[in-house]
Amino acid sequence: MRSQMSQRRKQKIDSGNTSGFLLFAMVEVLLIILGITAAIQFDNMNELSKTENDIEAVLTEIKLDLSNDIKNSELIYLNYLRTNKITDVIYNPETSKEEISNMTVLLDNELRFYKNFPIRTDGYEAIKKLFSEAPEKYKNSIKDINTFYKRKITLDIYNERCRNTIYEYQDYLINNQPWFNLDSHNEVVSSDQIDYYFHNPKVKAQMGLVADDVAELYIQTLQYRTAAIDLYSSIHNSIGDTSSIPDHITYKNSNIELMTSYEGSYKWIKGASGKIDFKGEGVSIVFKDDFLYLILPNGKELRLLSVNDFCFYISKSYDLVTIDKSGKLEYIQSGIKKDCLFEKTNP
Repeated sequence: MRSQMSQRRKQKIDSGNTSGFLLFAMVEVLLIILGITAAIQFDNMNELSKTENDIEAVLTEIKLDLSNDIKNSELIYLNYLRTNKITDVIYNPETSKEEISNMTVLLDNELRFYKNFPIRTDGYEAIKKLFSEAPEKYKNSIKDINTFYKRKITLDIYNERCRNTIYEYQDYLINNQPWFNLDSHNEVVSSDQIDYYFHNPKVKAQMGLVADDVAELYIQTLQYRTAAIDLYSSIHNSIGDTSSIPDHITYKNSNIELMTSYEGSYKWIKGASGKIDFKGEGVSIVFKDDFLYLILPNGKELRLLSVNDFCFYISKSYDLVTIDKSGKLEYIQSGIKKDCLFEKTNP
C-alpha cells in the first residue's frame, strides 16, 4: 500500500496537482499516527495484563499466608486451654505434692518454653511494591490488606512479651536454683525440683505471669483469625477464584451431625461467675442457621464461632466454649480466669 501511495504522490507532483499531493501526504501522516497510537495502546494493554497477572499471583500468595496463619492459630487456643488447666491446679490449695510430682514435666514445659504466633507476611511485602501500579479494581482490596496487616505491630508486642517473661524466669532459675542446671544436665526430676514446684511462691507468681501473657496473646490471635477469614473471602472473590474455600477458613463447622449432637440442656456443675452471671443456673445449646448458639439463663443467645469440632468462641468478648461428646460444656471467660462447667441433662 505504501508503494502505491508513493506512486500516486509522484504522479500528483509530476502533474502539478499540489493540493492532491498535500491530501495524500496528510493521509500518510494520519495513518502513521494511528499506527503508532495502536502500537502504544497494544503495549499498554500488554503491560496492564502483566501487572494484573502479577497482582493476582501475589494476592494468591497472601491467601496462602492467611490460610496457614488460620491453621496455626488453633495451636494458640489449645495452649490457652492447657495453660488454664495448669493454672487451676497450681492455684488450688488442695493440690497435693504427689499431683505436682506427676505433672513436673508439664509444669517445666509451661513455665520455661514460650509459645507465640508469628504471622506470615511474604505476600504482603510483595503487594506493597505493586500498589502504585495496581489497576483500579484492586485498589480497595489492597487498602484492606494494608489495614489488616497493621495487626502485626500489636501481635509482635505480645509475642515479645511472652518471650521476655520466659527468658527472665530462666535467668532466675539459673542464678537462684541449684537443682536447675543439674536436673537439666542429667535429664532427671530431683526431689529438690519437686519441692520447689510445691513450696516456692515464685512458681505461682510465674504461672500468673505466663497465664496473663497467654490470655492476651489468645485474644489478639482470635481477633486476627476473625479478620483473616473475612479478608481471605474478600480476596478470593476479587480475583474471581472459582475454587472452593478450604473448610478451615470459616466460622462454621461442616460436621452437621456432630453439631446437632451438642443440642440440649446443660446443668451448672461448678464455677464462678464473671462478666456473665450464671447464678448456678443451666444453659442450653441449639443449632440453627449453620451455627451453634449458647442460650443463657436470661434467654440471650450467643452465636458460637467454630475453631474446631470441640472448641468455639464468641465474637467481641472472645470467651471460649468447649463441648465434648461425653456431655461436658465449659464456658471460659477470657481475661478474668472465671470458668464454669456444665453437664448435659437431656438431648
